[in-house]
Amino acid sequence: MKRLKLTGLFFICFTMVQAQTKNSQWLKDQLRSNASPLLIKILDQPDTFRYQIIYTKIDRNKNNLPKFTNFYLNVDDHSYFYPASMVKLPTALAALEKINSLKSKGIDKYTAMLTDSSYSGQTGVIADPTSASGMPTIDHYVKKIFVVSDNDAYNRLYEFCGQQYLNETLWKKGYKNMRITRRFVKMTPEENRHTNAIRFRKDGHTLYTQARRQVMQFSTLIKKY
Repeated sequence: MKRLKLTGLFFICFTMVQAQTKNSQWLKDQLRSNASPLLIKILDQPDTFRYQIIYTKIDRNKNNLPKFTNFYLNVDDHSYFYPASMVKLPTALAALEKINSLKSKGIDKYTAMLTDSSYSGQTGVIADPTSASGMPTIDHYVKKIFVVSDNDAYNRLYEFCGQQYLNETLWKKGYKNMRITRRFVKMTPEENRHTNAIRFRKDGHTLYTQARRQVMQFSTLIKKY
């Protein structure tokens, strides 16, 4: 398969705004050009593998201003598929928005955040040797998500936000088709509805405690919107 030029951005998208399936013959031809038999097998079975692909071509004019042209393959707003690590970006942004709303309690994204184990399948965190301070913080979790796509960092921000807050925040911003329902660790749907108790500490004092939470069934939550 020919490598797509570096002037383009190639990514899988899990939330779309199209009302019907979009397909580009140009993108089909690019993907199939010199493709391996395995890739051809996948491309020939869109109903089995449920892939959706967007290729964004970036061209720049003489003033270095970009022009974006999108090409689609099997893109359908009504066909859900597992978004994998793409959930980390909206989760990080929601966590930063939530921590900013707690400034009145004397905490910010740099405050040490200790996570307790409060329900079946949960684990706690009281230190982080990868951070400069040795303590886990919202700020450092966000860094780990974007630098190394750290799964545990995402899990901790998911627990801080909670399933209900996370999804309602995104839906209220207009992202109605998004669904974030689980951590990156083997858990049941019921376990993912429960979030850990969390403590924010500074100079040996607890500034704020977020109690463990259990959200409503996800199907019930969706009906509200």
